[in-house]
Amino acid sequence: MRTFTYIIAGGGCAGLSVALHLAKLSPASASILIIDQDTKTTNDRTWCFWHADNSPVPESAISKSWSNLSFSSNSFSSQSSIAPYTYSMVRSADWYEHMHQELGAFPQVTFLQGRIEAIEEDVLGPFVMVGGDIVRGRTILNSCKPAPIRSLRKPTYHLWQHFKGWWIETGEDTFDPETARLMDFRTQQKDSTRFFYVLPINPRKALVEYTVFSGELLEDGAYDRAFHEYMEQQFPGISYSVMEEEKGKIPMTNRTYRRYTQANIINIGTVGGIVKPTTGYAFLRILAESKQIAHNLVSGKRVAEGHTSASRFAFYDRLLLHILQGEGWLGKGIFSALFRSNPMRRILKFLDEDTSWNQELLIFARLPKKPFLQALWRQLIYPLRQSKRPQADSLWNPTSKLPNSQRIATDISH
Repeated sequence: MRTFTYIIAGGGCAGLSVALHLAKLSPASASILIIDQDTKTTNDRTWCFWHADNSPVPESAISKSWSNLSFSSNSFSSQSSIAPYTYSMVRSADWYEHMHQELGAFPQVTFLQGRIEAIEEDVLGPFVMVGGDIVRGRTILNSCKPAPIRSLRKPTYHLWQHFKGWWIETGEDTFDPETARLMDFRTQQKDSTRFFYVLPINPRKALVEYTVFSGELLEDGAYDRAFHEYMEQQFPGISYSVMEEEKGKIPMTNRTYRRYTQANIINIGTVGGIVKPTTGYAFLRILAESKQIAHNLVSGKRVAEGHTSASRFAFYDRLLLHILQGEGWLGKGIFSALFRSNPMRRILKFLDEDTSWNQELLIFARLPKKPFLQALWRQLIYPLRQSKRPQADSLWNPTSKLPNSQRIATDISH
């Protein structure tokens, strides 16, 4: 039985990124195995990110970039330049192709297609069971199996950011290809926060995506009905055809995850807790984390726990999660106030957790007071009521409600 130096369980964004850094940093004698049940030749998701300087992603892997963003609700709409930022979109099929080409230059990298049935560690070391066979490695990096959740002594929240997107082509010029519609709340909210994204590639082609923040997923027809209603209302009389569809869900939670499942099994990507709880953005976080993980492994250092926000940003996330989980219908008003009162650049800087106290005060000063005061009160009284007894670790399965062909996306398409 062959033993690999590193086994990457899951060949998605996190797995491929870590593998490439390990291949570049490790000696040629270090063998790397990447296991995934899919061939990764189709577009199964879309990632977006913004950056102020040079893009961390090669231009060949970027499908489209925008210099303007817009926001819409029933009460107002806004559109503005986001300079010095650029908002970019990466189709996963392009990313997979780029990463496979890069990894193809390293003969010590091997790909194995198969369904991962278990990731364990015994007295002989860590192993992956694939199709009934056992493959061993010195270190396993897991991006696809549930990871233990660490206990918290504070209010914890968990809901899903779930979405369905349609790549469409219209029969006439319809879209402004220089402007991405970041949020459009002109859709029924019902009992949760719901909005659309419109990411135009050219005047006749765009990704239109319906996103919901809620504890439960919708039945498939509900996404389709919302999409057709939106198209009829916002683009009346425009004929269109659906070329592709994509669907997924992302955790929105303040729970934290154990980096190590066992001594030599390391959780990365979404199952390693890399996703920002209130937005779902993770693409750039994954790229940065992958590089650091590889450096630590090659230098013999222990890999640090997952992404940790500054305490005040983690607190802001908890407040918003409290509102979205308990009173999701308030999301529309909160986001509308945010975009009405702040320039896009400040909002993006805040989402990057790169703002100063003064900038954050400007942001919060114009938001609805009552829901945040109620959430703040909840944060203050909860520790007084909570039992001091530590809770047992639990396993959270991010793919439990989706078939294997629709595994969780590591970032939402916006």
